[in-house]
Amino acid sequence: MRKIFKDIKKILQAGDTFLITTHINPDGDGIGSAFAMDYLLKMLGKKTVIVCQDSVPHDFAFFGKEWIQYKEGIEIPSFHYVVVLDAPSLQRIGTVGKLIANTSNIINIDHHISNQSFGKWNIVDPHASSCSEILYTLFQEMNVSITQEVASFLYVAISTDTGSFRYQNITPMTHTIVAELIRTGVDVSALNEQLYSQVPVGKVKLFALLMNKVQLTCDGTIAWSVLTNEELAATGAQLSDADGFVNVLRDIEKVKIAFMVSNVQNPSVIKASLRSKGKYDVNTLAGSFNGGGHAKAAGCTIKGTVDEVVKKIIHKAKEQVVQE
Repeated sequence: MRKIFKDIKKILQAGDTFLITTHINPDGDGIGSAFAMDYLLKMLGKKTVIVCQDSVPHDFAFFGKEWIQYKEGIEIPSFHYVVVLDAPSLQRIGTVGKLIANTSNIINIDHHISNQSFGKWNIVDPHASSCSEILYTLFQEMNVSITQEVASFLYVAISTDTGSFRYQNITPMTHTIVAELIRTGVDVSALNEQLYSQVPVGKVKLFALLMNKVQLTCDGTIAWSVLTNEELAATGAQLSDADGFVNVLRDIEKVKIAFMVSNVQNPSVIKASLRSKGKYDVNTLAGSFNGGGHAKAAGCTIKGTVDEVVKKIIHKAKEQVVQE
């Protein structure tokens, strides 16, 4: 691992222009990692541009930063290197893949066990709590000081990707890094209030509707719900407001595997978010449908109707929970 950090250090020092991107429907880790990497490269005197398929969700508007949302025909500054963050495959960066299709100089930094090592250079550490935990080490390697602003990016990324420091991906190193971030003087209390105590009314109403649609099977060990455009329209919520609801399903007593499916973006291609607790592995489950992620949090897209996809996921989930 030390050698690849040294190799990346040389590339970052030698390169002049960089495009930074992260996965579709970006979460706190993807967003925090992108902004932190942008800062690091700028401190090295590099020209950078952050381009993603989707805009920064309003839940993270408190950062006061945006990036370019990629659309066909949009003009992007030229770049020689690409840094892909928190994405296990190039498919996960969505339409930005078209933009970098002719580029081989890809730096892949990620922590997903399902990462396909698609870069010319790959820093992939499945033991890291988050992509931003890896970036912290990169800051140390590059001798770039972490300011309070950068500490806020990294803290938010780590906090959200560890479920507020509750998940099994936490290690002693995670807490050591967070302690160092706090030492910069970053206002952790204010960040946590922004993250967890500023819930839009539309999101609350959306969760209420989705709770009324929760279904259980296999003696209450599998839970699921379905998100449609009708719920979004009825509540005035945004698609990103549904993020996190699957965690509510997972936290139901007796539930081992939970999932939420949505046909909002494409009626014939269903997006599924999966969560588990204990020994149950949704990365393997998602892998059955060419998806992936982590053992306790994963996702996939499956062609078909909502009913067909729900049946397929339940069938695979039962293979785990019935084998006890």
